[in-house]
Amino acid sequence: MLWHIIDDEIYTKTLKNIKQYAKRNILIFTWHKNPLANPLIGLLALAIAFKKTGKFPRDWSFISDGNYQKYRPFLEIAEPIFKPEFSLIESHIWEPGKYHTLYIFQRNES
Repeated sequence: MLWHIIDDEIYTKTLKNIKQYAKRNILIFTWHKNPLANPLIGLLALAIAFKKTGKFPRDWSFISDGNYQKYRPFLEIAEPIFKPEFSLIESHIWEPGKYHTLYIFQRNES
């Protein structure tokens, strides 16, 4: 659930660590589309952040609630990190919200 990593550098390091330690496959379940851009979901995230901290986040945007979650275009970031050792072989959109996808990468034969 990579959307809970707010810091971009830690996000990238996490993907690099996943690649380093994966032997055969990498399975990642994350957002493929930005739910925070949906006004209802965005306002709900903002309300939750306010309830949790008692104030509105200074860095609120439609890609992050500034506190708990952040949207990033996963494939644009992950594929350059995983290639050439791994290739995306499948992706499955989770239907209930249509915001989540399971990405399956496989190590390429040497």
